[in-house]
Amino acid sequence: MKGAAVFWIGALASLSLVLASVPKASPSAVLQTRLDGYVMAVQASIEAQELWLDLDTGGLHTIVDSGTAKALNLPIAGTLQIGGAGKGAVAAFKLRPFAIRLQNITFHPSDPLAVDLSHAGSAIGARGLLGFDFFSQYVVSFNYDHSTVALYDPATYRYDGAGVRIPLVIRPPRAFVSAVVSAPGVAPERHLLRLDTGSSDSVDDDIILRSNEVKKTVTGGVGIGSRFKTQIGAISSLQIGPYTLHNDLLSVTGGVQLIGSQVWHRFNIVFDFSRRCMYLEPRRSPQK
Repeated sequence: MKGAAVFWIGALASLSLVLASVPKASPSAVLQTRLDGYVMAVQASIEAQELWLDLDTGGLHTIVDSGTAKALNLPIAGTLQIGGAGKGAVAAFKLRPFAIRLQNITFHPSDPLAVDLSHAGSAIGARGLLGFDFFSQYVVSFNYDHSTVALYDPATYRYDGAGVRIPLVIRPPRAFVSAVVSAPGVAPERHLLRLDTGSSDSVDDDIILRSNEVKKTVTGGVGIGSRFKTQIGAISSLQIGPYTLHNDLLSVTGGVQLIGSQVWHRFNIVFDFSRRCMYLEPRRSPQK
């Protein structure tokens, strides 16, 4: 038995040396960001024109504002109707392949669209968004403390941070996270909610319709689509993995059930869609 113990100790030591020798993944690019509400945005270049694009895990497509697409002479391949945060559908233009430059990276979106974003409510005048296809091509690391986004090659990426691994449910072109939600008078329930970094909301979940709290009727639907009347109420708690949040969690009803960036900005996050997970690490600096 003593010899077996020595063997295992030696094997573990050898394994530790092997793991230590694995080089830390270097980012392909580190981008400076701005906050568009609570949404991360990066500066990109299309046809030598610089513009800000929101980073939107909830975006089913990479989208460019239709006015911007026209000004850049991006070729149109057809038309369709799409939905968004608002009610109903809006007209969109299918775009032929084009390149988006992000520092030294060239991203070629799959099935890009042009949509009128003039009423989308951007706080910084963002002219588009990088959607699910972007997050599927790179490991994307949000560092809110440093106002940066780092992009990695999934094939060589290895997480070595202090965050907690959270499994994701990937149903292209959508990503979901399992969370436990409660409302006043409603016991905690486990729900599968859209992972939506493109929304500045906190938690949008119809659980509040069953709460014993008085709800307020407001106009919702900022984004793609028409505005609509909705109810807003409080979420008592939200648990994601080992983390439970209680403060400032308001929910609106009648739209996509999601967790938005008013929650996600409380963490530094690595999104690794290739491994169907993300890593959450509570922020160290004060949150604005």
